[in-house]
Amino acid sequence: MKIADLYNKGLDRLEANAFEEAIQIFKEILNRSSSTKLQVNVYTLIGNAYYEIGDNEEAITSYKKAIILNPDFELASLGLYLAYVDQELSTDAIMEMDRFLKNNDAALYKTTILELLEGLENGYAKEFEHIIKRAAKKNNIKTDPGPSGAPPAAGSAINTSY
Repeated sequence: MKIADLYNKGLDRLEANAFEEAIQIFKEILNRSSSTKLQVNVYTLIGNAYYEIGDNEEAITSYKKAIILNPDFELASLGLYLAYVDQELSTDAIMEMDRFLKNNDAALYKTTILELLEGLENGYAKEFEHIIKRAAKKNNIKTDPGPSGAPPAAGSAINTSY
């Protein structure tokens, strides 16, 4: 089977929540491909699959492998951030976000920054306030509360109760 076909099959298994199967397919791709770009994507997808089944340690390992190959791949960085948060490794999570955002603009991280700002307003993550506000400023995200005293609305996917 061609690598492109395997890749699509792995994506199909992910979409079907057949995470263990997807992991095996993606590992086969890693064994057959020397393309760094493909390996970055595949390690990230493996990390996502492990994250979905609750194996955050393996997810962290996979995301780190993707980041070693491409430190500027935001999806892998955000996956690593989320896995750290789930492991209650707040410092590691914030340090990963900071590492990425020092050299890159936020796209996927924008919602995370908004949620962290909201957490600051609610008294959470104060020890990381300077990092969060620096990331917000660099990415043109308003850091002072709106007219009602509340920060801009954000999603609820990230736990800001560090």
